[in-house]
Amino acid sequence: MKASAEPIDLDDLPLALSVKTVAALWSMSTDALYESIAAGTCPWPVLRVGRVIRIPRAAVLASLGIADPPPADGAGRCSS
Repeated sequence: MKASAEPIDLDDLPLALSVKTVAALWSMSTDALYESIAAGTCPWPVLRVGRVIRIPRAAVLASLGIADPPPADGAGRCSS
């Protein structure tokens, strides 16, 4: 897989990332990532719903040394 020509805006990433997006962030092939998921060696938690595979954004960004940006609109926060 070739690296994406466009930079990825972290604020636009969903909370659960596709294999394609994670592979692009890590500059790796989707095949390599699918193989690590199948072998149980993927370094991030893997969320499966039927045939859909997603990986938590916070885990991927943390492994890149990037803080997960809080939602700009306050969504997902508990009120006290």
